[in-house]
Amino acid sequence: MGSINSEEIISILKTEIENYDMVSGEQEVGSVIWVGDGIATIYGIEHAMYGEIVIFENGVRGMVQDIKRDQIGCIILGKDTGIKEGTKVTRTKKKAGVPVGNAYLGRIVNALGAPIDGKGEIPADDYRPIEQEAPGIVDRQSVKQPLETGILAIDSMFPIGMTIDIYEYNGKYSYDPASVRGERLRREEELMDNKPIDPEQLHLIAVRCSNCGASYKAATGYASRCPYCGGYQNV
Repeated sequence: MGSINSEEIISILKTEIENYDMVSGEQEVGSVIWVGDGIATIYGIEHAMYGEIVIFENGVRGMVQDIKRDQIGCIILGKDTGIKEGTKVTRTKKKAGVPVGNAYLGRIVNALGAPIDGKGEIPADDYRPIEQEAPGIVDRQSVKQPLETGILAIDSMFPIGMTIDIYEYNGKYSYDPASVRGERLRREEELMDNKPIDPEQLHLIAVRCSNCGASYKAATGYASRCPYCGGYQNV
C-alpha cells in the first residue's frame, strides 16, 4: 500500500471546504412559492430564525413568522406587487430591528428606520433588535411598590410592581431623577418638599403637565418633573 502524500490530503480538504461553502451559501437563498395578502411562503431557506429579516430580490424586506420543515412564512414589510412565484429571497441573519444613532434626531423615518424625508441616508451607530430578552431577576431593581393581583399563586411567586428610586437634592427629597444632576431648574426650590419620601406611602396618579400638556404618572403630594419637557409642578 503506497504512502499518502500530505499535499494530496491538503488538496482534498480544500476542495471539500470550498464545496461546503458553496452548498451553505445556496441554502441561504430561497424562492417564493406563494404570495398573497402581505404574506409570502418561501422554499429553500433551511436555517432561518424566528423574527429574522429576509430581503426579496426587489429590495423589499420581510420578517419570518412561521418556520416549517421545508418552508418558511414571512410577513412582507412593504408592497408585494413586485413579488411573485420564483422571486429570490436572501437571509440577513439579523432579527427584526432598527438602526439607531444621534444622526436620526430630527429625521423622518419609516417603521424600519429608513429615511423618508428626502434628505439622504442616515449613518447609524448601532442596530437594536425590536424584541429582546428581559433582564434576569438579579439584574432588575427591587420592587418597591408591589401590585397585588388578588391571586395568591401569582402574588407569592412573581414580584409584580414598580421600582421607585428616591433622590436627594440640596437637602430636599424627590422621586424625580433630575434632582441628582446637580443643576437647579426654574421653580425647583419652591416645588420640592423638605419632608423625606416613604416609598410605601407613594400614590401614583395620571397628571397633565401644566407646561407642555403631556400626560404622565406622578406621586401625589410631591414635586413632579415632566419627562417630556422637564417642567416642574406640584401634584
